[in-house]
Amino acid sequence: MQNREVFEQLAQAILASERSASSLFKELNLLSDMLVRIGQYPNCSDGDLAKGETRTAQGLALSPQAAAMCSRDFVRTVQFMRGVFQAVSKQILETPTRTVNLLYVGCGPFALLVLPLMLRLNPQQVQINLIDIHRDSLDSAKRIIDYLELQAFIAEAELVDAMTYSVDRERTPDIVLLEIMQASLEKEPQVALSRHLMKQVPNALLIPENIEVSLCLLDPSTEFSLHDLGHELNHDFSDDKKTVSRQRIHLASLIQVNRQTIQAWENIVDSNLPAVFVTMPIQVPCGYSAMLMTSVKVYGEYELHTYDSGLTYPRHLNTLFRGGDVLCFSYAFGEHPGLLVDVQNESSVIRK
Repeated sequence: MQNREVFEQLAQAILASERSASSLFKELNLLSDMLVRIGQYPNCSDGDLAKGETRTAQGLALSPQAAAMCSRDFVRTVQFMRGVFQAVSKQILETPTRTVNLLYVGCGPFALLVLPLMLRLNPQQVQINLIDIHRDSLDSAKRIIDYLELQAFIAEAELVDAMTYSVDRERTPDIVLLEIMQASLEKEPQVALSRHLMKQVPNALLIPENIEVSLCLLDPSTEFSLHDLGHELNHDFSDDKKTVSRQRIHLASLIQVNRQTIQAWENIVDSNLPAVFVTMPIQVPCGYSAMLMTSVKVYGEYELHTYDSGLTYPRHLNTLFRGGDVLCFSYAFGEHPGLLVDVQNESSVIRK
């Protein structure tokens, strides 16, 4: 099958550690174009990415069309593909006689993050459970898997809200993969789903391994320099190899999501995670802005740093404060999850 050979070549290129993730733009675009055709996923003629999205009790489930667009966030896609492959490969090496079980939450219309895995390994090494809340996504993913003759890798494909999902105790996942988030962990249910699933399988490996949102003061005049941004992304916009020079003042880590923190939250039944108090500097440097910074450790050495992805672009802290004020941050669950900030001695609570 000619297309199968093209997919295998793309998988080999994507997983090749000697290629930088930022150099794989063409390969990821080609892969996405092929998946759209094979999955027969209809594009929205009016371009409305919100059409078909679902507002769940714990946050927004992106529409299948919006989920498909995430594949174009190519550095993020490559790092997740590589991290998942490395995690599974390590478990295979450690227990070669036992099949690795992987639960892929929110697989979207392409089951994108496990495709290279299935093209490089065999079904005796890994079995995958796919779950998604949208039938269009699941049907598209199934068409792709059938076309590429990868059905033997799929233990189950289930249409379900992941917040109601109960782990199959006869096939307990060794790895839980979910990438259902936006910058600063707002809107989507990444945190709530991580808690729900890891409570059932506390010894499973969680991918991503760690998500951190921190508060920084930064100088926009150097932070958003187009030249520096191009250099940081490893794009050769010019021959000038000037070192990226950014002026940042790290203030505090506001939330981390990993297996250890999730276990520490086990007895919290409130609608918010506990507050973090940050005392702002008495004198904020002229021109500096308070920003929320997101970083993601996928697995091992595979990480997403600032500007690697739409997930890691800085977000403005849209609240007023003065030097010396104490900002009280908590994380709210529910239909509109995200960080809350309360300026002490002020009555307002502002949702990010």
